[in-house]
Amino acid sequence: MEIGDYLASAVGACAFIYITNWLSTTKQRYYFKHGISGTAQITALEETPVIYNDDSPVYQIHLIIKSEARICVIKQPFSYYNHPENGDVVNILIHPKNRDRALIVSNLSNGKVYLR
Repeated sequence: MEIGDYLASAVGACAFIYITNWLSTTKQRYYFKHGISGTAQITALEETPVIYNDDSPVYQIHLIIKSEARICVIKQPFSYYNHPENGDVVNILIHPKNRDRALIVSNLSNGKVYLR
């Protein structure tokens, strides 16, 4: 392989990481601007095989949304060392158009903040 091949691979990898991060922050900004705040209790939490940014596994989380008294299943990446546990009460932002989508913002049980 020549240096040009390595350079092309590096540029492609950097572009992929940049686009992935941009989409993630765009999604977070949308939730912070338009999302409906609420609280929920985690009833089940399991790690999926998907890894985000080489250090954040994606968890499948079952929530009971208290304001609507219903169950919601979401997927969200967390770091290995800073993720909610079963039974935790969390602050969430609910998607305004699709109430089955939500984003966990912080943990009321232990004070940890997941998104800023």
